[in-house]
Amino acid sequence: AMRGENAEEDYIDVYASSRARRVARHAKAASTTLESQRRERHLLLEAVTQQKELLDVEQKRADDAEDELEKVTAQADALSKKLDDLMSTFMSRKLLERTCETPTPSSSVAATSTLQLENERLKREMYDMEKRHAAEIADLRADLRADKPNALTAEERRRLLTEIAEARKEIAVAKEARAKALSEAIELRTKLESLGAAASVNGVSGANNASTPPKTPEWANIDWDAAYAEMDSIKAEKQRITPKLDSGKLPSLEEEIDWEAAYSDIDATRARRKILS
Repeated sequence: AMRGENAEEDYIDVYASSRARRVARHAKAASTTLESQRRERHLLLEAVTQQKELLDVEQKRADDAEDELEKVTAQADALSKKLDDLMSTFMSRKLLERTCETPTPSSSVAATSTLQLENERLKREMYDMEKRHAAEIADLRADLRADKPNALTAEERRRLLTEIAEARKEIAVAKEARAKALSEAIELRTKLESLGAAASVNGVSGANNASTPPKTPEWANIDWDAAYAEMDSIKAEKQRITPKLDSGKLPSLEEEIDWEAAYSDIDATRARRKILS
């Protein structure tokens, strides 16, 4: 491949009508690849932004619930402190009455029991309120995690990207094997042509061949234009996906195939098919 003036790769167009027009540009393919990458990056940024907004909303709800719990706890502490003050005042009066040997009226005993019951009731309510608010905060945090079922962690995203890269490598290896099979078919066609030419020179074809037209071999029915186009697309896909290998890699198709001989064979095959048709 040749490098153009605008840093664009040149490639051979097997569908061209003449050899002078068998060079084209890869600019459109490169722009399409950049556009798809830009679109994927934009979608990822939108997903991250949505997740951040959802996290901020849920965090605000959790903060509001914690503030409400603190207010209720402060009110309960104030009530408990007030009851303790009342109990202290009542016990002081009771001690003073005992010191003065004043008989304790039955109303004082009833008031003491009432205050104790009220204090126990307020303590139970405060405990239930704290427990209920703690459960609400736990539910809010659980809802925050449940609202993001499709959010991937960094490790999961890394594992998925690794699996995708391995799958692409396997696809590239399969395409390379198919391209190798096509090159072997081209070599077989060349050998068959050389054998046919040698047989015609040595007079192997008998008198029957003079009366009947020669039978078209099976390899002549192959669409060589499509075969060469597929080989070029496989090579371009391989260069785009697979990384550069070490020096021990197999020689590329461009190094194995004599392109001038291949084009000569294609032109000869086209002329022969036109004559037969």
